[in-house]
Amino acid sequence: MKRTNNGNGTTLVEAVLLIFVIILSKYIKTPLFNQNNIWISIALGLLIGFMLFLFVAFAHRKTLRANVHRNLSEFHYPHKDSKKIDKLILKPIIIAVSEELFFRGLIYSLAGFWIGNILFAVLHALVFTDKFLTMLHTFVFGIVFTLLYLVTGSLLAPIVCHWFFTFLRIYYFPSRVQES
Repeated sequence: MKRTNNGNGTTLVEAVLLIFVIILSKYIKTPLFNQNNIWISIALGLLIGFMLFLFVAFAHRKTLRANVHRNLSEFHYPHKDSKKIDKLILKPIIIAVSEELFFRGLIYSLAGFWIGNILFAVLHALVFTDKFLTMLHTFVFGIVFTLLYLVTGSLLAPIVCHWFFTFLRIYYFPSRVQES
């Protein structure tokens, strides 16, 4: 899934999402973070994020095999290029935190399970060129992220899951991610 905008567009979109969350935070009905199960949320988020990545990697296995050696050598020393660090580490954190706060924290509280996940899929499809497949898989991923939130009672699990999936996707499929 190749994005149609440049790297600056993502940062702007994520900033706008966070502003909406801050302004409308009084409408969030459930607590965003449950202090009781932090380690379970982190472990579950990492496990589910890895499973989602395996699903995508299997679907794109030819691309993965062709790029894996190049990608490993390209990112082997990411500290040599600050743009690679931004792309590999900071961008997934910003994306995961802002989208989960907005979609699972705010939209889920205001509009419910199905509308929140449909909106998650539609807004992602606006950014990527492969509209139908993007909508399909982001809808399924949105359901997984929402279920993680419901099961753990915390946004930490979907944030970790979303971050880990995005990190792996950028690491193994850099050509399929927007350039920054």
